[in-house]
Amino acid sequence: GIPYGISFIESGNLQILTSEALHIINETNGKYEKSYKFNSKNISRFDINQFGCAVAFASSDGIINNSVLVFDKNGKLIYDVIETNGILDLKLYDDYIFISQSDTVTKINTRSGSRTQKNIFEKAFDIIVYNDNNILLCCQTKAKYINI
Repeated sequence: GIPYGISFIESGNLQILTSEALHIINETNGKYEKSYKFNSKNISRFDINQFGCAVAFASSDGIINNSVLVFDKNGKLIYDVIETNGILDLKLYDDYIFISQSDTVTKINTRSGSRTQKNIFEKAFDIIVYNDNNILLCCQTKAKYINI
């Protein structure tokens, strides 16, 4: 598959995101520990970092529904949901995923599923996460600091 991203996770293992799967590589022996295949889904957005990997897939209808998978810092699938609005960006931070859609931003606790949503009144094409409560949204006309 086409490589999209690579990052070390907490265990010291390496995670590699490709167009076909997320692979976890053992840091000691270089062998595959796990692979999660995406079954021909097309990746539309992703974030890969020390906290794990979040992936949004394009839907068959093109825009409206996006499947989102979140893998934790050990490569375990911990969150699987369908978002019913097009995703502009998503970022993973600790146990939270931040998702920008149309004119809202949503913070989801990937362990409990609890959601907090704020209306931002314009599209945010990039999310910069400071911590689990504070983000910077990069919109077309300005950047917005949001406490969520």
